Amino acid sequence: MKKILKVSMALSMLATTSLICLPAAANEIGWSPTISEKILILPPKHLETAIEQDFDRSALATELGSLEQTINGQVSFLTQLQSDLDLYHGQEQLEARHQLISGKRDYIQLMGEQIQLKKKRLVVKLDIYNRLLRQSKLSAYENSQSAQFDEVHAAVADRAANVDSSLRDDLFTSTMMPETEFAQAYAENQSAISQLVEAIESHPSNHIGGSIDGEPMTREEELRLSMQDIQSELAILAMEEDVLGHMAKLVSLDAQAFADDLNEFQYGIDGFEPKKYDSPANNIQLFINRS
Repeated sequence: MKKILKVSMALSMLATTSLICLPAAANEIGWSPTISEKILILPPKHLETAIEQDFDRSALATELGSLEQTINGQVSFLTQLQSDLDLYHGQEQLEARHQLISGKRDYIQLMGEQIQLKKKRLVVKLDIYNRLLRQSKLSAYENSQSAQFDEVHAAVADRAANVDSSLRDDLFTSTMMPETEFAQAYAENQSAISQLVEAIESHPSNHIGGSIDGEPMTREEELRLSMQDIQSELAILAMEEDVLGHMAKLVSLDAQAFADDLNEFQYGIDGFEPKKYDSPANNIQLFINRS
């Protein structure tokens, strides 16, 4: 009995500790991003890493990490208590059941706060991507203006290259003379340039982004895809809230059953059967039979 009481007291202290460690209200914790639109120059993978690193330095990340530790401790406590429940009897078992129900309620509260913090993180992250998308659209417009000039310049360069190649071929064909040292060097350089251009096109880093139907994605498409992922995570959190709702219903039913058992224990009716008193009808034969 002493061992049971000691274990019961330890469980009481652990349950009390779990209540003291409840975190601050979720709406008091925030994340104010410090990154700028300059991260748009990064590849998608590194852009995501930069955002996560910025989050990791926030008070919101610190609170989520602390909350995760508290939840893990609460899960360990509940798992151990539930495993040892059959070791207790009578009043000690009722006390352990009460702590189990209270602990489950604390767990649901902690998980609810964690979900709210996760939502806040995703909302801020979505806002960052929205801001980057707006900047990307602006940059795309500015680039389109200079691209028109680049196209004209490229067309002129192509025509010059074609004329140069044509004149060179005509020269060597018409004279039927071997190419000079300069001409040979020119040809070697042109061949080297072609090989280098091909190597650039086939380099893995040149295809680091995703693709749609085999076509490379634009930066705007990459940003929108990341935003869709964030919205999917928000939908999952909504489902987790539904799970917590069902958990709360089960805890409510456990509490109701516990209250019934506690009343039976307190009023001494556990296994109690009312006394039955004798009736004259049970002894009528004594009077029917003659003496």
